[in-house]
Amino acid sequence: AMIAHPIKNHTLVLLFIASLPALAGKILFDKPLDYVETHNSLLGVCFLITALLLVLTQWLSRRNALRGVEKHRVGVGEALAMGCLQAVGMLPGVSRSGSTIFGGVAARLDRETAAKFSFMMSAPAIVGGLVSEGMDVLKEGVNIGPDLPAILVGMAVAGGSGALARPCGLRLISRVSLNGFAIYVAVLGILVIILQAMGVITDAPAPVWLNDDPYAAELSGADLTDHIMEQADVAFAGVPGDDGVLEVGQSPTAPDRISDLEQQARSTRRKSNTRDESPIDTN
Repeated sequence: AMIAHPIKNHTLVLLFIASLPALAGKILFDKPLDYVETHNSLLGVCFLITALLLVLTQWLSRRNALRGVEKHRVGVGEALAMGCLQAVGMLPGVSRSGSTIFGGVAARLDRETAAKFSFMMSAPAIVGGLVSEGMDVLKEGVNIGPDLPAILVGMAVAGGSGALARPCGLRLISRVSLNGFAIYVAVLGILVIILQAMGVITDAPAPVWLNDDPYAAELSGADLTDHIMEQADVAFAGVPGDDGVLEVGQSPTAPDRISDLEQQARSTRRKSNTRDESPIDTN
């Protein structure tokens, strides 16, 4: 019925509403999100955020139950609240289910109803991620043919295990205190922060060739990450060295191995710098 009559089905409309904040976050903050997903700087802090959300969920659910203000049906307001917290759950280390359940409980849903709707909210998020990543793969021209059987088996196993785990997960979330898991995540977050401060957990070091790349010196954050990935793709695209084998230490920013766009950008900058440094007063 949900698929046959999508507009008339109340649950599907609510799932659409709940998906809007995460969609907006992905569109507006795509590059910053890609950056934090590939760097460890916020990981420990995000684990602590998850711990805080779990503690607050436990406390709010008890308070709502004692006051008799719990709701047992999801409405537009509750769906929107859970959707906003799902957007927060896009940060690495922040539990998507934990954040959305907190959003539901904060909107006075009982924990079981919030958990059920949170599980349903995962479907549009998974499909959206699959479509987004699939489009990126197609744009990059990656050949997934040899890996397609493994991908399909992985998807089937993940879907089956998720379906089997759903009833057990709902019972646990509804009946077991979340404080124990909050303590575990908090300890993990503190440990990650300590290891980061000690230099044990670090981001992947920048390639050596980056020091000789004047274009990279003008970039930072997500733009620098994109540039490194683009150059890595060029470097390992099968371009041979003098002996017919790609040299590991060879700079991937050599003129014959960079994109036309970057060549034009560098040429434009050199011309601009030449004009700025000219001793002749054109005025």
